[in-house]
Amino acid sequence: MVVLLGATLIGVNLMVREATRPRLGALDCSQLEDDVTRTVCRQTYTRNLDRTLAQDYHAAMATASGEVAKALEDAHAEFLRKRAACFPANTPVELPVVYRCVEGVYQEAIAALKAKHPR
Repeated sequence: MVVLLGATLIGVNLMVREATRPRLGALDCSQLEDDVTRTVCRQTYTRNLDRTLAQDYHAAMATASGEVAKALEDAHAEFLRKRAACFPANTPVELPVVYRCVEGVYQEAIAALKAKHPR
């Protein structure tokens, strides 16, 4: 199955920094507004990866400050960039390829977070 993913994703959620710490929550699967949400929410495995990353990130940020908090914010921004890269704008992409990419990006982010901030 070939899917043409829209251009709506590129640039969405890439600006993570706010005046305070960035917000990261599990995607809201009741709001299927973009390619990322639709793709992640379609499968239980990717939904669970999203929740795990959100929980681990919040746990790490709860005790982080200064340089550690900045490093977490930077890592989150990089995660968002990598996840967005799984959805090339206006390019036919095999859906299994997208899922593998998304899963890999989540797994990499979770492993890096757990290695640096074990619970």
